[in-house]
Amino acid sequence: MEARDLVRLRTPLIVLFLCLLLALAAGWHAYVQEESATAQARSANASFREARNRYEAARRDEALMRLTIKRFRVLEAQHMIGAEERLGWIERLRAAREAAGLAQLSYELRPRQPILRPDDHGRYKLTSSRMLINADALHGQSLVDFLDRLALESSALMMIRSCDIKRHDDAGMVDAKAALDVRCELDWVTVADSPTGEASR
Repeated sequence: MEARDLVRLRTPLIVLFLCLLLALAAGWHAYVQEESATAQARSANASFREARNRYEAARRDEALMRLTIKRFRVLEAQHMIGAEERLGWIERLRAAREAAGLAQLSYELRPRQPILRPDDHGRYKLTSSRMLINADALHGQSLVDFLDRLALESSALMMIRSCDIKRHDDAGMVDAKAALDVRCELDWVTVADSPTGEASR
């Protein structure tokens, strides 16, 4: 190839080189644009998932709040919140004694006490009132019937702490229907409604 041939090819080669540069630049620009679009799509998807998760969490919180309010209204209607229904408990105690056929029954109902919890700083606080029961029963089933009927009281949650059962000796048994000496401790659990000023203390 002679020099004059190279001179003739110089311009086409330059044009070819420039075309290659332009093609590379266009390819690089397309690659950058694609990567940017992919990153934006990932970011948009992540934002959408985050927004959807927040929405679903808000719906769950709303459902939980509605359920909590509904349960609160039920407890409120049963008089488990606020002042204790102590007279109602005593009436339930006497009715349960008669239904179970207990020969003799005495009780002591102690003052209301808070059930302390480390995270309990709100307006409503769990409380319990201890009741001590002494009774005479013919057999164990009558005690079970008595406690079952006592648990039907809706104005408090009745929790049995302990029951001691001893058999009377023949000399100490004054009633044929009182073969067993029963001593039980139970708690009447309710919710105290503290005034707003006291709840913040």
